[in-house]
Amino acid sequence: MEKSLVCAATGDFHFHTFGGTHYEFPGSCVYRLVGLCGTAHANLEPFSLDLTPLLRPRGWTKALTLSACGLRLDMSPKDLNHIRVDGILESLPFFHGHCLRAYYQGHQLCVDTDFGLSLTYDWDSLARVTLPRRYGPYLCGLCGQHSPSSPTMQVPDTWKVAEVSGCGPFCGPLCPRPCPEAKRTGFAGDAYCGLLTAAEGPFGSCYAALDPLPFMDNCLDDVCRHYGAHHIVCRALTAYTVACQALGVRLRPWRTPDFCRDSFFLSFVPVSFSLSLCLPGASLCLPVSTSPSYSLFLVLSLRRVALHAPPPRRRPGPSPSVSVFPSVPPSRLTRFSHPRYFFPVSLHLFPLTGPPQPHPTPRPSPALRCPPHSHYELCGPCCPATCAGPENCSGRGASGSRCCEGCVCDAGFVLSGAACVPAAKCGCLRAGRYRALGAAWYPGPGCARRCHCGPGGAVTCGPRPCRRGRVCGLRGGERRCFPEGRGSCALAGPAHVLAFDGRVLTLPPPAPFPSGPCLHLLARSGSQGPCRFSLDAARDGAGLLSLHLNISGHHLQLHRSLVGVITVGETLVLPGCQERCMCLRGQGLQCQPFSCPQGTGCILDGGVRSCETGEGATCHLEPGGHFTTFDGFSGLTPMPVTSCAYELATVVGSRTEDPDWFHVIADFLPCPGCTTRKPRVIIGFRDGCAAVGTNQEIWVNGQPARLPVQVCRGVVARWAEGSQVVIERSPTLRVLVGPEGAVALRASPALQGRLRAACGDYNGIAADDLILPGGLRGASLTDVFQACRARGFNNCTEKLVTPAVTQHFA
Repeated sequence: MEKSLVCAATGDFHFHTFGGTHYEFPGSCVYRLVGLCGTAHANLEPFSLDLTPLLRPRGWTKALTLSACGLRLDMSPKDLNHIRVDGILESLPFFHGHCLRAYYQGHQLCVDTDFGLSLTYDWDSLARVTLPRRYGPYLCGLCGQHSPSSPTMQVPDTWKVAEVSGCGPFCGPLCPRPCPEAKRTGFAGDAYCGLLTAAEGPFGSCYAALDPLPFMDNCLDDVCRHYGAHHIVCRALTAYTVACQALGVRLRPWRTPDFCRDSFFLSFVPVSFSLSLCLPGASLCLPVSTSPSYSLFLVLSLRRVALHAPPPRRRPGPSPSVSVFPSVPPSRLTRFSHPRYFFPVSLHLFPLTGPPQPHPTPRPSPALRCPPHSHYELCGPCCPATCAGPENCSGRGASGSRCCEGCVCDAGFVLSGAACVPAAKCGCLRAGRYRALGAAWYPGPGCARRCHCGPGGAVTCGPRPCRRGRVCGLRGGERRCFPEGRGSCALAGPAHVLAFDGRVLTLPPPAPFPSGPCLHLLARSGSQGPCRFSLDAARDGAGLLSLHLNISGHHLQLHRSLVGVITVGETLVLPGCQERCMCLRGQGLQCQPFSCPQGTGCILDGGVRSCETGEGATCHLEPGGHFTTFDGFSGLTPMPVTSCAYELATVVGSRTEDPDWFHVIADFLPCPGCTTRKPRVIIGFRDGCAAVGTNQEIWVNGQPARLPVQVCRGVVARWAEGSQVVIERSPTLRVLVGPEGAVALRASPALQGRLRAACGDYNGIAADDLILPGGLRGASLTDVFQACRARGFNNCTEKLVTPAVTQHFA
């Protein structure tokens, strides 16, 4: 049998590559863990696996994104025991035909594909991917076989596929502090990392198959950096357990009720002292050693004390409070107490530089906390019985020669999602998606029909569309009906209000002069609301006079503001796309019945409600915020210090005289004293040009214009919701410019692979959006913007600035 390629990302930032290299990389952006180099490989299925480091004080965790079999799977600690498939939160198991299946493997998630990829992930810090050896020469990413050969060699930022705020090739102040070698070796005893390499220890049977030394090094590094935190030890030992069991090795028990059962890190006390600890009602102070039902490990050094404690077995409640004081007579000590219960305590004191006692010999006991109706097994089935039946995991996980550590359902129970239930209470499996008994959901793509899982696996569906004023959307991975947007209310013209529920209300005319303005209460909070406020509008014969906001004891007045007013010529599609209104001069808001053509749906994209098939891609630029390419690469928008213009998108190989040519330019003009600079947006076509100024003034073909207006044949400019300007060449291109300078470019599938400039090439591969003209790879979006300077606008020989990153250009 052909040996597979194996790569693992473990602990804080440790990588074990396909080629056997072990190294650290503390990068904090989004990186390609593994994927195919380029786009065309005969007989190889395309895929990509991206890794997002999640920086946490208790140790780094990881989120993963797998693109394979035409799906996007997102896996994250915040979605414990679930995955997101194309944005939808799904329970396990999950099937996509014969191409992909996701299921539990012990206490981990396993994803198998029909082309040989297998991924295991613990929803925390451990990710392990295996691939057929035929993929080897074509793989790129942090797992690639050409990664650094030295653990101290820094991995280039080559495999960055997205940027997040403040990210870079180093974690900077978010990194745990380096650990001195003297303290590092202090954690090599059996009570810590030494259990990995103990000659007579529980892992000895695996040494011939898998060298434990790299795992030992990683354990010492992480545990020392986190000052001996016990859960970091358990995390490292679990990584070696998973790797050994994947090779078919049987291990001896290593968890006990006091070691890696459910331990957690509590706190640090950065002072120097000796210790005394007293119990309620006791005449003497600790040390005391009684029942092991609760163990408190107190790690003492000259400068720091770390407390580690697993929760008690009985009666949940808040963590015990521990008082630490200099040595004084017991009568003067504040006592150890717990507000809800009293329990025996065993106290162990030892210096950080070396716990003297080896770990106690394992004894039969519940060594890992498990959900109801389940129990712990070190060597349990890798393919447990589930409500989905025998098709649960027919891939690698179904091998009978392997076993996996984790929680196993008791006799008579099977897995329903993450819970163990009697077989009679199983849910429903439909189209590869499992739902628990009693669950209700919208199958999509919209919210026209709602389904329910009944007894016996019966699924019933019926029409249940969203009510008026609510729209179908995704939130937290669930498709539901939500109040549109944030429940916005707007004044529309001199006499209409667009209410929170989507209704159009007509206001009575104000009294004639000189009786004064008419005051209307637009909104106010309920008596039980978390934030008390009221909003009033004053109108006179000329329209809106002023707005008055009272909130938290403060009063804000806006006089003769145009906020929320629909201007003449603006078209407005109401919620559900059932009515379309236009503001006409002298006639106010005129509405007519409207419906989307067959095959399209009502969507809200960039603040504009319209009927679309949902296909295409959008590039976003937000001054002072984020920039996202057509293919999804994202990062902070680079901002020029002085004036400069950048080409966002144009057609590859097209000349200005070609009928399909266009370009979109963001021109940042001088703005002394501005904290965030807004761009002037210029959209050029073969036969015309439109420009939107920083104050939304409009020029068409060099002349000031009023909207709506035709720019040239097939191109129109108009107002849209949210005071946005839309320049549209239907059906291929739409550009939206918001009042705060945000720009959104919507390109149809007809332009896929035909674009270039800062918004990317729209080829579906985010990783190549940092490629500069000439084939070189930029380090960040700053380099991309600098390479996409628009000639003939301004002299762009100045520096660009992104938060936390400043680069100078000649």
